[in-house]
Amino acid sequence: LMNKTFAAANDKEITNYLGKPTAGGAPNAVSIHDQFTESRDPSNLQVELWDANRSIALVTPQGSTPLLADLSVEFDHAAADPFQVTGAFRIVNGAVVYPVVAAVKGGDRPLGYLVRWRRLAATPDSRKQLNELLGPNASIFFGNIDGKVWTDTLTSVSKPPGGLPTTLQIAQYRRDGESVMALGRPVSGTPWFIVVEFADHVFLGQAKRFLKNMGWAALVLLTLAVVGAIVLSLSITRPLGSLTTAATAISRGDYSAVVDIPQRDELGTLAGAFNVMVTKVVLSQRELEQKVQALRESEQRLQTVIENLGDGLIISDMNGKFVNWNKAAVELHSLDGANEIPSDPAEFGKLFELTAMDGSILPVEQWPLQRVIREGKLIDLEVRVRRLNADWQRVFNYSGNMVREENGRLIAFVTITDITLRKQNEEERCVLASIVESSRDAIIGKDLDGRITSWNAGAEKLYGYSPEEVLGQSVSILFPPPLCNQLPRILASLAEQESLSFETERVNKSGKQLFVSLNISPIRSASRRITGWSTIARDITERKQIEEALSISELHYRRLFESARDGVLIMNTYGKIADVNPYLLEKLSYSKEELLGKQLWEIGSFKDIAASKAAFQELQAQDYVRYDDLPLESSDGKLIHVEVVANSYFEGSSRVVQANIRDVSERKLIQDELLMTNTSLAQTLTQLQAKTEELGSMTQQFWQASKLATMGELAASVAHELNNPLATISLRIEMLLTQLASDESRHSLLVVEEEVERMARLVSNLLVFSRRSHRQTSTLNLREELTNTLEFISYHLRSQKVRIVEEFGDPIPTVQADRQQLRQVFLNLITNAGDAMPAGGTLRVRCHAGPMIGGRAGVVIEFADTGTGVQTGDLPRLWEPFFTTKPEGKGTGLGLAICRRTVEEHRGSIEIKTGPGQGTTVRIALPATEEHSEVAA
Repeated sequence: LMNKTFAAANDKEITNYLGKPTAGGAPNAVSIHDQFTESRDPSNLQVELWDANRSIALVTPQGSTPLLADLSVEFDHAAADPFQVTGAFRIVNGAVVYPVVAAVKGGDRPLGYLVRWRRLAATPDSRKQLNELLGPNASIFFGNIDGKVWTDTLTSVSKPPGGLPTTLQIAQYRRDGESVMALGRPVSGTPWFIVVEFADHVFLGQAKRFLKNMGWAALVLLTLAVVGAIVLSLSITRPLGSLTTAATAISRGDYSAVVDIPQRDELGTLAGAFNVMVTKVVLSQRELEQKVQALRESEQRLQTVIENLGDGLIISDMNGKFVNWNKAAVELHSLDGANEIPSDPAEFGKLFELTAMDGSILPVEQWPLQRVIREGKLIDLEVRVRRLNADWQRVFNYSGNMVREENGRLIAFVTITDITLRKQNEEERCVLASIVESSRDAIIGKDLDGRITSWNAGAEKLYGYSPEEVLGQSVSILFPPPLCNQLPRILASLAEQESLSFETERVNKSGKQLFVSLNISPIRSASRRITGWSTIARDITERKQIEEALSISELHYRRLFESARDGVLIMNTYGKIADVNPYLLEKLSYSKEELLGKQLWEIGSFKDIAASKAAFQELQAQDYVRYDDLPLESSDGKLIHVEVVANSYFEGSSRVVQANIRDVSERKLIQDELLMTNTSLAQTLTQLQAKTEELGSMTQQFWQASKLATMGELAASVAHELNNPLATISLRIEMLLTQLASDESRHSLLVVEEEVERMARLVSNLLVFSRRSHRQTSTLNLREELTNTLEFISYHLRSQKVRIVEEFGDPIPTVQADRQQLRQVFLNLITNAGDAMPAGGTLRVRCHAGPMIGGRAGVVIEFADTGTGVQTGDLPRLWEPFFTTKPEGKGTGLGLAICRRTVEEHRGSIEIKTGPGQGTTVRIALPATEEHSEVAA
């Protein structure tokens, strides 16, 4: 009943509706409820679906009024494992009902709860069976443990008077004016209590009748004895004495005395009746002693059962003091005999530490026995128990209850089950499941017919199918069309071999063909019976493609090797020949068999052993050797001049040496012929070079003169228009300064003199900016140039409290540049950085290899200061001539323009990153020289 309710609660339609309640999803959820309607389950009253906020979401049958009962206790119990619970009895419209509650699981907290309200009603057949089982004089009642609702399965009844013990002990009370005796106990797993009542006369009727008969018999005998004593006092003195002696012995508890009166008169009859009475009393006493002994034996058997239980049992009083530990409880805790058994929680806490399954330490009030004492009941509490003074830890499952003893005293007990191994197995299964799910390989579970039963993330990634798309499908959906009939053959092979490993083709969801390596192994049940097959598939498509490309490459190599018009000789690291191509065999007039397997210096052409071995050692040390002119002799004595290029490399895990041998005999002859021609031409070339140098010098002088003439005109114009007036003004100011003694007048002239000097500097910078001189380029090490520039200006920077931090990479490629122009650029930028930090600061100068725009290898130089920065709006104008952000009289505005022009003339780039109060970084990138391109990249 509860499992069916839990399965319905966690149906996909229910979880979808609670996750996103919509009118469209309600019918699907109601269809799940319909399986519990009254037409299918006569005991069912109605079904309710509650959301996570414990509010009604759906009621079935539709239109029914929710019962609106307080189910908070049931909801709290259902929110934890096993997520299902049977609730207490309620009275609805005079009928007794109870709820069956199952949680709708959804991560950390339930999405909601499914509640089935059922009537408690016994069928005629079931009541007949109860009457046959208990007899016509017995009644059975159900009720809640709290005693609020009681029923006889037909109607609601009053609670039994007085308290009832919680174990199988007899209680006696009156119901409806009649004295009854009752047995009661709680129903495990529910909040219910069951009581069976019997009328007193069922138990005590026979005993009362026996005692009544015995009383009458004793009274009759006593009467007869008195009458006989009066009438026959003289004749019966002796028998009466015998009777008196026997009665006295009986009063002392001795029932062995017998009245011996041989006469057959009334006294003899009385003696016989007395003896019969004594015999019956003795038999009754023996029967009672046997019952007492049986009870003691039953208690002893119960104690034996408790002591030999596989589960541990601990009993305590209501103050928490331990009353009893059974043998299993002592062994489960690894206690050393009775001396180490703790007597209360305080002593237990000195030996053990209890933690919840999440690792949190449990306080004493949350220990199992303390919870039973406080709550009255405990079901399936899992706790980790660790011994403090030893490497000992277990996981126990606790259940418990309270029991009332015969003397009315309440005691609490817990049963203890060691589930350490089960928990370890669960954790191992979780680890294995995690490994399977996180594996990059596709791991697929199949049943014996080849239908897919499990599908990990690796399989989803490899084949493109989600688990929902393939579970229950035949694994043949992954087979390409040519292999679609392969599954029966694979299953037949597995039936014989139980495992297979092979490489084959598969297709993914999009139809793409894959090469995979498969390992198929059996899945076994706990009884070692094969229940399915596990397939581990690894994608080897790339490897197959590489192998195919390698095969093609080897084929091409073999064709080149066989058809090459140069000789090729392959050797191992010991100089032993492994292969030789046909061209070299033809040149040396040897057969392949004569060369293979022999060392190089064993061949006639290489018989200079010392030279051959030395060359081979040189090759091993350098991995590359070249001989431009090496004479070889063929087997028929013909001399051949060859060019040899030898290198060594790894072929797999083995190192081999390849020597490429080219016949240069014809080239040697041509070289000898050309040598004389070259000698004669060398003299002519020397003469031509001298003439060329002379002509180049004259051309350079011509261009320099032309440039100087052009710039001379500009310089003359500037000198005429500006420098001459400035010189006149400067001269006159000096004369006036010598003639004036007034401090106020001299101060004004000094100001004018400073302004004239500033104008002179402006004219000088203008001349530099307009000049287009020929660069004197050379190969420069920028690290050295930056170091020299910083040393040159270091005193100036120190005086401004500017700290220099050099950050140079290693190695730094060289550049082709004009040393003086680059130094001027560096000085301008360093000076600007110092001016931007009037109160001092830090200037970081960086230089390292880096890419240019377009990916070309280059060198990056950065000047990063901690100065005032530049307003964002002024950034685009920094490169304009005559624009400056410095105070009046502190700059001409030509420095950055000159720097930009110089960098661009060197095919480089320059950029500025700045902001108000963020400092300024100037980044320059210059192309590296060709021989350092690889280093810079």
